[in-house]
Amino acid sequence: MPEARILMTPELARLWRIPLYRAGEDVSVCAADAQAVLEAVAREEPDILLLNAMLFSLDAARAARAIRMMPLTRSPAVIALFPGAPAEAMRRAGSEGAICLSGVEATADGIVRRCEDMTVEDRLLPDFARPERVEALLRALSVSEKAAGFRYIAAAVSICARDQRCFNALSRTVYPAVARRFGAQAAAVERLIRHAIESAWLRGDMERQYALFGNTVDEARGKPTNGEFIARVTEALRLEANL
Repeated sequence: MPEARILMTPELARLWRIPLYRAGEDVSVCAADAQAVLEAVAREEPDILLLNAMLFSLDAARAARAIRMMPLTRSPAVIALFPGAPAEAMRRAGSEGAICLSGVEATADGIVRRCEDMTVEDRLLPDFARPERVEALLRALSVSEKAAGFRYIAAAVSICARDQRCFNALSRTVYPAVARRFGAQAAAVERLIRHAIESAWLRGDMERQYALFGNTVDEARGKPTNGEFIARVTEALRLEANL
């Protein structure tokens, strides 16, 4: 994740602002309380949130959950630092999608390396794009669960839900990420997604499809492109969640 925008609280900035600056990262600082952190995330939409999970009033699991419910165009990756490594608190934060580090892992070199290695898949998955919601909508659009394209579309939607900039980076970012996840080739991911959409359009409920896609589909093609399909499914899920 090159030139990441990183948000942190003052006590962490005193430790890691300079090493992160030297690594070419963009660092911003907010007040060290839960409400200030959430307001800064909503305002700045950082790529990474560094959170001191042991700071008074900051609950990493609750913060991650609140961020997953926000109407963000891109959600951050949350690195939660647990100096005392309390197992239950780390488990809860991890279940909400945070990356949990114990005190021994929280060195300057370690934090810089973690930030440099972040990918879009490390960002928090918005609540509206939970797998069961994505899969239910794909089934309603007659995408066959037996097709590999079903899994690939679901994974692509989850990536784009994390960062809407990926709508314009399918070949560069999304297909390769899905391919890595499933041990496939990016070209095969693109082809099988296209095939799954074509099959759905041949046998699906036209009224349901038109209700979702309307006039956004080129009449000459008669079906949405991969990008149109992924974007509209993602937006439909967002609207369904009233975001």
